[in-house]
Amino acid sequence: AMVAHPEYVAGSGQLDTVLMQRAGGKLVCKGGAEGVHGVGAIDRSLGFVSKVCDGAGRARGPATIAALRALDVIDDAEATDLARFGRPIVYNRAGRSIGKIRGVIVAE
Repeated sequence: AMVAHPEYVAGSGQLDTVLMQRAGGKLVCKGGAEGVHGVGAIDRSLGFVSKVCDGAGRARGPATIAALRALDVIDDAEATDLARFGRPIVYNRAGRSIGKIRGVIVAE
């Protein structure tokens, strides 16, 4: 049901909705409270859950896009197409762009 109707998962233009729409049935995802996000790559039988330590939702998109790219679930063109979620711009109180949030995968 989520894949068939992603607009009911998060609403128009939101990360989960756009990811599922662009993936054409290959992804299912859902954000939760306190910066939690679950993603399943259906065609690869692969899934992951991420948790933003401070609970803020603004890092959810960058973390998810970085993980999907690192796992080769999405390619460079798709990551570029999803840049508004993968590298959102941060603005100061005056409305000026002061940076971007980005996800980084660190191998230990």
